[in-house]
Amino acid sequence: MKLYIHQHKATILAGILFFSLACLIAIADRAPLHSEKPVPGTGMRENFQQYYDGMINQTQPGPYVYRVLIPYAIKFVKAVFTALDIIFIDLVFKIIILTAYQLLFFLFLVRFFPSREAVYGVLWLDLLLAYSLSTVYGPSIGETMDLFNAAIFCVALLALFHELYGIFYLILFIGMMNRETPLFLIPLPAVVGLYSAQSVRRSAIAFLAAIVPYVAIRMAISGDSPVWFTAEAIGRNIPFLSPERTMNALVANLHLILLLGPLVILTLYKFKEHPAFLQRIVVIVPIFIIVHYIVASIIEARLWMPVFILLIPPAMNTLRLIFSNDVVKRFT
Repeated sequence: MKLYIHQHKATILAGILFFSLACLIAIADRAPLHSEKPVPGTGMRENFQQYYDGMINQTQPGPYVYRVLIPYAIKFVKAVFTALDIIFIDLVFKIIILTAYQLLFFLFLVRFFPSREAVYGVLWLDLLLAYSLSTVYGPSIGETMDLFNAAIFCVALLALFHELYGIFYLILFIGMMNRETPLFLIPLPAVVGLYSAQSVRRSAIAFLAAIVPYVAIRMAISGDSPVWFTAEAIGRNIPFLSPERTMNALVANLHLILLLGPLVILTLYKFKEHPAFLQRIVVIVPIFIIVHYIVASIIEARLWMPVFILLIPPAMNTLRLIFSNDVVKRFT
């Protein structure tokens, strides 16, 4: 009982810390808005409003127009609290989602690490998040979508770890109304279950849970340009495919190496000594990277938020193994 109370208090205190950090990150993301007065014409508010109107009026091109969850949630809150500005509503959403994201990641980490180390892991995540939100100058609904997307991954991994497959399917269904990235979660039940007949059936159900909202939204919304996915950014991602874009592609790859390189190296080092669950879930990372080279712009760091969740835990485990050996050497 005392242990349970201690763990409960630790979670509450960690939640207070995460809420404070969420507020700071979200407020920092809004900082460029203040440049509108000394530097007129930046048009961030207008761009935000234009993007929002395009989503609500279904004039945005695909696949963006199909990412309906956050814009329509903002619309609902605006309808209830008419005095609120949509950028302020987005700020509140960011704080709530960032707090939940950190807390969910903390709850995932404590399945493998002591609470103190789990807090360090969340702080590592926060550093990557703060950088990731710098991709877009000023607040953006797209950033809010990506934060929610990463939180979806956290809930899905927790559900998978505890074999709560009903929640896993539900979170897939909800996540697909936000953006398409939860499709990468579909194979995980089979991978974690070592491809047993039952685990493969679970991945089949996950496929249905994801594909139903994916298709239904695209059938319901035609949009001005009904494109389900696009590969137009590939020239900005792979150097030398397009001479005029080669320098941008080299810079984008350098940024990606700096962002994910250390995580990948630490994950691969002592890979066989990681907990089995962590070993299995990282198998979707190569697929994630390859697909994003084809259909996304890799320099947009916010798109890699789900990968942080997959790679930070095994990277932490590697560091723990290295430093624990160092302590043994120094005291023997």
